[in-house]
Amino acid sequence: MADSDDLDDLLDEIEGSLTHTETTKPSINVIPPIKTRVSAEDEDMDHIIDDICNDDDPLPVTRHTSNYNKLTKRPLPNVTPRCTTLLLGGSMTEMGLSERNSQRSCDKLRCTGCDFNVLHFNDFTWHSKCDYMFFRNNMPNTDKLSKNLVRKRGSRAYSCQCSWITMETAVEVTTLPQLKWVCGRH
Repeated sequence: MADSDDLDDLLDEIEGSLTHTETTKPSINVIPPIKTRVSAEDEDMDHIIDDICNDDDPLPVTRHTSNYNKLTKRPLPNVTPRCTTLLLGGSMTEMGLSERNSQRSCDKLRCTGCDFNVLHFNDFTWHSKCDYMFFRNNMPNTDKLSKNLVRKRGSRAYSCQCSWITMETAVEVTTLPQLKWVCGRH
């Protein structure tokens, strides 16, 4: 209750200074500090905080080399890699994950246009009568697609639902702007 009495006295003093105007010399009111009760626990906490803030020792750096998330207490999911250089190639080009030191044709292609996986057929080329509607209606049924494949050694026919191409040599997908194909992770 002592705190509320001090507050009432302070408010009365402020109110009195606002109603009383002195023209000759301005009055300066000094607000007395409010007295609060500080418990021993609060003082201990203040000391702990001061110790932490004034500590000059650097925090230890820990490096975790295990595949274990300490917050969730379960293993982290393994992130599957993507091709560093996205290549398409003929049937003589090895297929798989393409990395800096091993250039391969990606076998996990996915189209961002139609959201289909890209199929590939070794030693085949697409017939010249293939059109958009053929792939749109027959993808991903390989039996129906095979009706428009022509055997050609060294070639590889690729297709999704909206695009198709035949390759004989290795080429980067970035040089083929009509294709919206990306590596779908290995």
